Amino acid sequence: MADNKALQQAKNPGKNAPKRQRVPFGEHRRRLSIPPHLRADKAHVYRWINDTQDRLIRALQAGYEFVNKKDLGNYDVGDPGLHNGNADLNSRVSKRLRDFDVYLMRIPVEFYEEDQQLKKAENDLIDEAIRGGGREKIERAREDFSVKYDG
Repeated sequence: MADNKALQQAKNPGKNAPKRQRVPFGEHRRRLSIPPHLRADKAHVYRWINDTQDRLIRALQAGYEFVNKKDLGNYDVGDPGLHNGNADLNSRVSKRLRDFDVYLMRIPVEFYEEDQQLKKAENDLIDEAIRGGGREKIERAREDFSVKYDG
């Protein structure tokens, strides 16, 4: 009986094949999703970084590190209905988007929160200058911020 079933399947391979899942044409697709086990990581914050200009160098200098394929486990990144080819020849997790590559990177939570506080401090100075009025105050606030935190 099993041989008969195998013979029938060989004659009609598409008949018992698993059905392909239909994806509606207008459906939103997650091209750059991050696997659940990485999103649950409490020690790091994960971001996709564009390989344009000096962004990768700046990210590395800020404390980001590349995520490697072995960190993904059995997961792939992005929508399974889209091409998920890794754009990088080594073990880094990357994707090709139009004219450039993007890399999955992570930064320790402490560094990320410190960076967010610096951004907030600069935005607060600019908001205060806006409420105080005048373009000169905004430019002075930016200069004060860069002197305070860059040097």
